[in-house]
Amino acid sequence: MLSGPQDGAELPNLQTLLTGYGVTVTDGVVVDPNRDYYAFTAPYVLMPEIEASDITDPLTEGSYHVIVPIAQGLTVGESSAATVTSLLQTSADSFSKAAGYAMETYDKEDGDTDGPFTLAVSIEDNTAGGRLVWVASDFLLDEMYNAYSSGANLDLVMNGLSWMIGQTDAVSIRAKSLDYNYLTISSSSAAWLKICMIGIVPVGYLLLGIEEILRRRKMV
Repeated sequence: MLSGPQDGAELPNLQTLLTGYGVTVTDGVVVDPNRDYYAFTAPYVLMPEIEASDITDPLTEGSYHVIVPIAQGLTVGESSAATVTSLLQTSADSFSKAAGYAMETYDKEDGDTDGPFTLAVSIEDNTAGGRLVWVASDFLLDEMYNAYSSGANLDLVMNGLSWMIGQTDAVSIRAKSLDYNYLTISSSSAAWLKICMIGIVPVGYLLLGIEEILRRRKMV
């Protein structure tokens, strides 16, 4: 199930169901200023840490990253009614913007809620045995974000569906379209690559050139 921040709407039935399993929902949109946890220089386009689970292990083993845009924060508490597993986790620097879609800054303000947050959970009822997977973003399967994740977003959803119906042998990394040719890296990695390509590499060649000129002058 995909359900993120709602603009002017509420989902009381879903939230009541989750509360019964110890999962609470934080109003607003999650922002993570940690450059290792977001993509495209937009701290609301999250690239969370993938937690260990039957659903996510194939993604981790394949070194994939899930991209979760415009997400709502979940908090997993204790529950005797179900086994609740966090699938995606933001950094400790994250917070939820209470203004939601009306936010005007990515900075933390009064009224915002501190993280970290869970962005996706799997729930297995200890009595009935029913299973549920909830990802707190409406845009996870947006074609653009799925392509930028090299299909990892779709794999996460398909693995979740397979897990819910008990077909654990179908939990895997599926064959990718040739259209998925993106390299998914965090904002901090992109900044480091930019520094290397624009600064360090040219300076290195310049120093080598100077050294060669000085060497030739000594030979004359």
